[in-house]
Amino acid sequence: MPQSSHMVALIVRDYNEAIAFFVEKLGFDLLEDTHQPEQCRYAAVEQAIHLAM
Repeated sequence: MPQSSHMVALIVRDYNEAIAFFVEKLGFDLLEDTHQPEQCRYAAVEQAIHLAM
């Protein structure tokens, strides 16, 4: 039976570095990058799906 992950939360040292890694190196799409009050930040990426036609 196939298994997959739907959502994973990671705590990172540097958001800019983490976003660059996932987007530029792994090819993910950046969905959201929001600065929260009190110096918190929320970023969401998803695996890019590119359909060949």
